[in-house]
Amino acid sequence: MEHASHHRTIAFDPSYISKSGKAIPGVGWYRSGCAGKTKWGLEIGGIAAIDIDNHTAFHLEAVQTPQNLKSGNLLEHYADTLVEEKSQLLPISQYVVADEENIKAEHLPALRTPFDFADKHAGHIRTIF
Repeated sequence: MEHASHHRTIAFDPSYISKSGKAIPGVGWYRSGCAGKTKWGLEIGGIAAIDIDNHTAFHLEAVQTPQNLKSGNLLEHYADTLVEEKSQLLPISQYVVADEENIKAEHLPALRTPFDFADKHAGHIRTIF
């Protein structure tokens, strides 16, 4: 991040990947926002650093969502994914933005994370930036 501005945030975006086989580890039913329904395939949680001043983003990590979640809760899995990467993410920003219908800023404070969350649904982005 040495060439990035100091006006940054972290983006988290779960993404559906279409797969037809059954032998692929982690394959199962996941929400496809594009299709507007649950579909058979894989899901990854993409993590990126957004440089707001330079209008660019840097991909940092892609974490595959397991079919059987330890917590049994997808929202907790997303939060755990970010917390596991906190040593890499917090030097970039304490703010996380998400564009996902399953992640809403008003639900995340109950999860124990060191991050402040914003989503497009509740207008939180304007209050942070």
